[in-house]
Amino acid sequence: TDLKPFKKIVLVAIGKAAWPMARSMQNLLDPRVASGVVVSSVEPPAPLPYLLHYQGGHPIPNQTSVHAADVVLELLGQMKQNHLVIFLLSGGGSAILEKPLDASITLDHLQAFYQLLVNQSGANIVDMNILRKHFSAVKGGRLGEAAHPARQITLYVSDVPAGQASTVASGPTMPDEYTVEHCRRIVERLGLYD
Repeated sequence: TDLKPFKKIVLVAIGKAAWPMARSMQNLLDPRVASGVVVSSVEPPAPLPYLLHYQGGHPIPNQTSVHAADVVLELLGQMKQNHLVIFLLSGGGSAILEKPLDASITLDHLQAFYQLLVNQSGANIVDMNILRKHFSAVKGGRLGEAAHPARQITLYVSDVPAGQASTVASGPTMPDEYTVEHCRRIVERLGLYD
């Protein structure tokens, strides 16, 4: 792909492999990368030039997960039609970058929701991601929507069943094929209402 038409190239790397993915992409693009964000569950071995680094929680989101989501959303909100956003997604991204869709949900409630899903519900990864997508301001295609009208590319390292790419990191750049009704059925099946 010819990158010359793009006035700005931004990297957004999310997940357990965010740092090595961002480093590899920067090696291919540098010095064209103007800015970006790396959100991983571990401290990076070294900071990458032009990129902000955050250490989100995994498997339970922490305050940094939420703060990093705010930073990413603010960055994406500045994108223009002649910009390119390269999203780099890997496993663990669902917790590592998170922000509740409803601003009244506290960090304690967010963590309780994840604790229930991950440790107590018996939900499989697909069910967990369906519920997380409808709970989150950054999943289920919402990051892709936030980056509009910029051109976007998503590269991912999959840790989910084949053919379910939209569940990697709960699909922050991909349309959500599930509905609120799917969520209701999962909650009923797993007995999560209480």
